[in-house]
Amino acid sequence: MKKNISRMRNKILLLVVGIVFSLSSYGQTTVDCGVACIGQTVTFDASCTSTDPVLSPTDFTYNPVPGVTLNANGTGSFFIDPAIYTSADVGLIVSYAITCVCPDGCESTVVLEVEISDGPQLDCQAQLTPGTWSSIEGQNCEVTICTGESIAIGVGPPPAGFTYSWVTPIGNFTSANILVSASGTYTLTVTENATGCTQELVFTVKEKVITQKEICPN
Repeated sequence: MKKNISRMRNKILLLVVGIVFSLSSYGQTTVDCGVACIGQTVTFDASCTSTDPVLSPTDFTYNPVPGVTLNANGTGSFFIDPAIYTSADVGLIVSYAITCVCPDGCESTVVLEVEISDGPQLDCQAQLTPGTWSSIEGQNCEVTICTGESIAIGVGPPPAGFTYSWVTPIGNFTSANILVSASGTYTLTVTENATGCTQELVFTVKEKVITQKEICPN
């Protein structure tokens, strides 16, 4: 039985990792895998091709390691579970192996090594005092405004290396911070440009109607 093993260590985080290895004269397998972000699914393509026109990708057998889900043609995914990998594991190299087996028993294995990334770790921020940004604990950030007033929410002074996407009751935006004056749920998705990993911050804005005896908290 012939066996070829191709191994790559992904020392630098890239959006796509490509690994190519041969199955003797029977064909070639390509595995493309995204960055391993904690809590997100990585997808790849491991379909085999053959110089024999009679054989198709589904004629091969694909044997993944536990935790990897494969379809009949070798496409599949694995989930970087935060219960297994946490922020303490950032920088850890983990291995996932896939073996492609030819109908006559010839096989070839690729060992895909990816580096664990926890992606963006930004805080919810709001200008509770005009001109001053304050952190709001947790990812489900609640802010109260008085009727007729507005408040800036977001990540505060925007750090470099990230892009932003808002989905809100008043429209969609791509800035790090927005100004709001109405109650509702404002969802911000932060993407780390170097890895493609994302973080979701959900702001809940509540509106308070004040009487003459009350003072607006903001």
